[in-house]
Amino acid sequence: MSGTGKTALAEALLSNLTHFAAIKITIQDLGAKVTDRDEEIMVPGKDTYRLKTSGASKVVWVKSSEEELPEVMGLAWGMIGEPEGVLIEGNSVLEHLTPDLSFFVVDREITDLKPSRLSALKKANVVVINRREEGLAGEKIERNVRAVNPRAAILTLNLKEDNSHLLVPILTRYLGQPGHSP
Repeated sequence: MSGTGKTALAEALLSNLTHFAAIKITIQDLGAKVTDRDEEIMVPGKDTYRLKTSGASKVVWVKSSEEELPEVMGLAWGMIGEPEGVLIEGNSVLEHLTPDLSFFVVDREITDLKPSRLSALKKANVVVINRREEGLAGEKIERNVRAVNPRAAILTLNLKEDNSHLLVPILTRYLGQPGHSP
């Protein structure tokens, strides 16, 4: 879901991780494309630009239908080189891989989630409630998240603010020291 804070979270994570590449996934109906060309990645305001300027050693942008995603991701893996880790921004890919650490961002009630988002929420190690509005009913959202995924750690953050330091204990728990592979 666009606008929930996934890219803001990715920026905060990348600012705490060194030698990590990033893959941005955009699901589209027709055609597939994988690029790491600066002319397409380094466009101010684009998510790929934000990932690169947050510290990603390499950014690859995958545009694909959900059906073509496994094949297209193979191309992306071949383009990232040998980083210490890879941050992937996108929910659909979780149908095809099991990461060491998975985050899910929610900024409102979790009703009517499309299947890939519901699956991602079920698999998440950490759920971030993006509290960008004061009136957000965080406790109700947390209860609903717990009903879907009772084992996930839950953080409530305003991702528009610099809260990246709050992510360090989670990165350390799941990945070893931030910026280093376990």
